[in-house]
Amino acid sequence: PTNATDHLSLELSTTQVGSQYVLEYTTNLLAVPQVFIQAAPGVNGTGGSITLQDPTNAPVGDGRFYRIVEY
Repeated sequence: PTNATDHLSLELSTTQVGSQYVLEYTTNLLAVPQVFIQAAPGVNGTGGSITLQDPTNAPVGDGRFYRIVEY
């Protein structure tokens, strides 16, 4: 994000129908155990591309590390 109206967006170019994709983040990759927080509701796979967004308007440099989990 570059300003208060931007959101982090990640696009998956290929998804599986029947799967759900969830964007999660942590602020500490060294924590044991690592704790990831769901950033937004999951998105169902379409067989094509989908876009996942963090709608929280987290400031640039706040130290969020993201992953996408497939369920």
